[in-house]
Amino acid sequence: MTHQWIIAEYDELLRDCSEEDLVTEITELYHSIVHSIDPSIYSPEEQQAWSPGAPDIHPWIERFRKAPPLLALTFSGELKPSNVSIPTNELVGPKTIKTGPADDALADENDRSLERNDRNDWPRPALDDHRGGRIIGFMNLEFPATEYEAGTAHLDLAYVATKYQGSGVAGALYERLESEARHRGALKITVDASHLARPFFMKRGYRFLTENQVPRNGLYITNFSLEKVL
Repeated sequence: MTHQWIIAEYDELLRDCSEEDLVTEITELYHSIVHSIDPSIYSPEEQQAWSPGAPDIHPWIERFRKAPPLLALTFSGELKPSNVSIPTNELVGPKTIKTGPADDALADENDRSLERNDRNDWPRPALDDHRGGRIIGFMNLEFPATEYEAGTAHLDLAYVATKYQGSGVAGALYERLESEARHRGALKITVDASHLARPFFMKRGYRFLTENQVPRNGLYITNFSLEKVL
C-alpha cells in the first residue's frame, strides 16, 4: 500500500503513546538520518562526530516540552476534513540538506512547500489512526527564543527521512511553523543553516547574517546564521 503522510502535533500524539516512546522514535530517526547522508557531502567521520549514537532522550524531552515539534508521519486511514489533499511520498536520492550542526537541523532544498497556512485547515485523523504510523520528519520552533532579542523565534530542529525528501514534507512542516510564529506575534525567525540548507531558507525569504564555526566532538563544522523578518 502507498502511504500518505500527515502533519501532527506533539501533544496530540502524546494522547496515544508515552512521551518516552515518542521521543525515542524521534531520536532514533534523527540518528539514522545523520548516518544516511551521502559521504561526499558529510564524511563518515563528520557523521560520527555529529551523532555518535542515538541521543539520551531525557534532554530531548525537556527540549520538546519547551518547544514541542510538529511531526510528519505516514498515514493510511481516512482524513478529516476530507476536502484537504495530502501528497504521497516520492523516492529521492540520498542527498540530505542540513540546517545547522549547532541545532542538529536537516531539511531538503528541493522540498515543495504547501500553501495552506491556517493550522485549523489541516487534516486531523482520529487518535486511534495514529497507531501504526511511522514518524518520517519533525521540526520545532522556539518562541520566545531566550538567547535572542525580543520578538525572535528560532528554528531549532528540522529533519526529514531520506526516503521522503523531495515529497514536500520539510516545506509543509516549515510553512506550519512560520504560520504559527506569525500568529503568536513573532517579528522574525532565525536559523543556523549549513552550506546545503542555505538555499532552502534563502528561497523562503531569509537573509545572511554571519558565518560560524561550530565545534562538534573534535571537529569544526561551518554553518550560517540566517533570519527572516515577518
